[in-house]
Amino acid sequence: MHLPLFRIFLFLLTFSHAVSATPPQVVVSIAPIHAITSAVMRGIASPKLLIEARTSPHDFHLRPSQLIALQSADLFIWVSPILEQGLAKVSARSSMQEKSLTLLEQAVIKKLKAREAGIWEDEKNHHNAQVDPHIWLSPSNAIEIARIITKRLSDIDSINIVHYRENLASFEQKVTMLEQVINTEFNLKGMPSYLVLHDAFQYFEKYFKLPAAGAVSIDPEHSPGVRRIQTLRNYIREHDIGCIFREPQLSDRMLNSISQGLEIQTGILDPIGNEGDSYTQLIQSLSQQLRNCKTSAE
Repeated sequence: MHLPLFRIFLFLLTFSHAVSATPPQVVVSIAPIHAITSAVMRGIASPKLLIEARTSPHDFHLRPSQLIALQSADLFIWVSPILEQGLAKVSARSSMQEKSLTLLEQAVIKKLKAREAGIWEDEKNHHNAQVDPHIWLSPSNAIEIARIITKRLSDIDSINIVHYRENLASFEQKVTMLEQVINTEFNLKGMPSYLVLHDAFQYFEKYFKLPAAGAVSIDPEHSPGVRRIQTLRNYIREHDIGCIFREPQLSDRMLNSISQGLEIQTGILDPIGNEGDSYTQLIQSLSQQLRNCKTSAE
């Protein structure tokens, strides 16, 4: 008489285990954070990348299919509305708040104040109140980001907690070795001073002690005025500036207008990286791009 009830109980027990064993659906805003998340989730599941690597996160707008992916996700990882401005409204929805992980809000992340555009001869006079959101370009921050993601994933997917922690340990080891690799293989000591089109690299510069001299613009979506362009051109003439860099997501028109007729190398620095690249590949690629500048200036 009680056999059917017993079978139903077994079915429900088996079903609950099957459901809980399903890895969480994770959506990540940008490629470098996706790379860190992928490292933590290796062998468990693949997170979905929301913003393509060649699209600037500053002017990204959600497509309907991407909105559906966000709504069905168990966890959404992004940096901040300061960076991914097009995601601010959807992330503020009550249905998204509990499953959104905003990295710039995490206390363990080392934050730097955003710098003003122009020449940074005295950096104390070239900061504003806003936080620089490009936090992942500091390897120490990357480790903290991986730890934050591991903790959040472990909370919602305890079955895989051991795997998450093992993957975290592997990621930490690889990133810890990065500094030695950069110093020995790329040897960026003695780099000439350089300019960037958009100030996205402060965390990388501070970590590896690089001589960035200034930025053309603080906002990649707004062109600088004629006076600033002339000031930068005069500075390049009067100082030993080896290179000026742009990001691949940005047009080279402004860079060419500044460098035209001057003895300065132009190049690309990519703070986002390629889709599918690991975090260490991103940092090594940045180092190689800077190394190319140093070699050209020698």
